[in-house]
Amino acid sequence: MPPLVSVCMPVYNGAKYLNEAIESILAQTLNDFELIICDDASTDQSAALISTYAQQDKRIRWSSNDKNLGLFANYNACLKLATAPVVKPFAQDDILHPEMLATVHQVLQSHPEVALVSVRRRWIDGSGCPADQSVSINSASKYCPANTPVSAGEVIKASLLYIDNFIGEPCTVAFRSHLIGDGFNIRFHQLGDLEYWLRILDGGQYYFVDQNLCDFRFHPASTSTANAKHMLHAVDTIRLMKIYQGRLPLQGETEEEFLQKVVTILGSHITGFVNNNQLSLESVRQTEAMVATATGKWDESDFQIFRELTFHALNALGRAAQNSAKSVAQPATTSAQASSWLRRLQIFPDKAAGKESLDGVVKP
Repeated sequence: MPPLVSVCMPVYNGAKYLNEAIESILAQTLNDFELIICDDASTDQSAALISTYAQQDKRIRWSSNDKNLGLFANYNACLKLATAPVVKPFAQDDILHPEMLATVHQVLQSHPEVALVSVRRRWIDGSGCPADQSVSINSASKYCPANTPVSAGEVIKASLLYIDNFIGEPCTVAFRSHLIGDGFNIRFHQLGDLEYWLRILDGGQYYFVDQNLCDFRFHPASTSTANAKHMLHAVDTIRLMKIYQGRLPLQGETEEEFLQKVVTILGSHITGFVNNNQLSLESVRQTEAMVATATGKWDESDFQIFRELTFHALNALGRAAQNSAKSVAQPATTSAQASSWLRRLQIFPDKAAGKESLDGVVKP
């Protein structure tokens, strides 16, 4: 019989934290699982470490790619090997708490209408200590009710409106294996997980467990940090919104007007990266060197999206300058513009009652 849960962990040069990650899987209270590891042609000691663990525990199945596929393609290699009815994505530098697998499996067993479940996570640094408080961590409970099934439409809409993966990183998520589909979209760099979660949610409802059951490690060598330094988050944001634009009730908004609003929200994200020292002019200037090394990080479609992003950003700045010049006596504030946009989208209709709601979901 197949195991209850397939834990899928892609690995690339992850030797530094790999022992902790694997040990956290082996320490689960639910022990009927398989741990699938695909090593992406690592050049460190990752393969040797994995091989040692696999010899000691038959629940570990692993393979090594002949050439480097990249993160999301390697995730897909793991997914193709999954045999359990529940899939638990994982990452080489994160940590699962002992009750993680048992909790998400129980949720999916008890709620057949739920397609995907995620849990609250704690962010830690490279040393395993809680991350600096300046790092913003949004919990799904800020956007939707916790510990109960939630309409997928509400979650998708909130994710797109705030361009926020509050569902969580792969270490926080589990889903039903029959919804694997085509797996992660390998055109994405940073938001490929969010895009995949939204596709999976087309197959059922969402459930958020408001309990810390995993640690997401944020450190200088992480993929998330590298992507932030090279503004790949910005490219992915535009790519995601172009795919899902039809999911939002724009009420007459043109594509150009819609994307200008997206740029405004994205601008606040970039400012946050800068304030947290995750992004700088120097790191952006290094992007050209990164492309020249043929790492596969950028392709022509990325450059096309970046040109569109530049157009919309400059156009938005120009319009703001024109409006400011026309209404010096009563300048419109960014917050007022944002509120007007959200009211047009009918996302926060209940302002008279002192609450902002998202199709019945209270938003603080």
